[in-house]
Amino acid sequence: MSKIAIVFISLVFMAVSCNRVPTMSVGNERVEIEIAQTPDARNQGLSGRESLGENSGMLFIFESPDAYGFWMKDMKFPLDFIWIKDGKVIEITPNVGFRDQTTIYTPKSAVDSVLEVNAGWASKNGIKVGDQAIVD
Repeated sequence: MSKIAIVFISLVFMAVSCNRVPTMSVGNERVEIEIAQTPDARNQGLSGRESLGENSGMLFIFESPDAYGFWMKDMKFPLDFIWIKDGKVIEITPNVGFRDQTTIYTPKSAVDSVLEVNAGWASKNGIKVGDQAIVD
């Protein structure tokens, strides 16, 4: 695990242990996050929910970089996938529809975390490849 990943995970745990809603800065924006770090939490993700808050997201954290696959099984709303490695946005998959529940979306290169936000959030907030993506 890279030093940046260890620091990243440590910051997440500190935010959670302080009983405050963890936030993440992506580019010049801040988003409240839920963290999916265990296999069960990553498998469940946002499936079955009716919606996600306007400036909210779910952060998936992995122990080692890889080209992890995501799908929209049991989703009820569209998402943007923000693919992150070493605290930087390396790719964005915008407006992933929820009606296609069989396609598996993967990044073009290995990532150590993925942020799911409402569809259109990345574009609306000017998020781009190369932006910093760090837990506050």
